Amino acid sequence: MMKLIIFASDPVFRATYEQGIEVALNLAEAELPVKAVMIGDFYRSYQNAAPNAVFRKKIKQLELFSLELLPPQNLTALLKKSDGVMSF
Repeated sequence: MMKLIIFASDPVFRATYEQGIEVALNLAEAELPVKAVMIGDFYRSYQNAAPNAVFRKKIKQLELFSLELLPPQNLTALLKKSDGVMSF
């Protein structure tokens, strides 16, 4: 079963998303199944931020391991498939 990383905190006011990126990359590097989803304040900020916003650039690191940052509509299905959830 996979691990689920949830990006929820507003990245403009809190940099906890950076820890989420690190955890997701470490899991992927260890070849463990991992998915990333954004919800709440993080999702709203992501939708409204310029493409060159610092946090949007940083979150692109997930692509190093072909991890896609999924929208909140995927949350329920991902929760059912996960065996561990971490929120940042």
